[in-house]
Amino acid sequence: MLSMLAAVGIKLDIMTVPVGDFFDKYVTPGNFDLTVFSWLGTVFPIS
Repeated sequence: MLSMLAAVGIKLDIMTVPVGDFFDKYVTPGNFDLTVFSWLGTVFPIS
């Protein structure tokens, strides 16, 4: 992915954050430009 972005002139700095802070401090408040994660299971936990 780094080389694909660099090919179009985008500089990428990877910042590793603690798992416990990932959603609360970064994803939910929108404190990111690009992020990667996956849902484990379903977004409908009761169904």
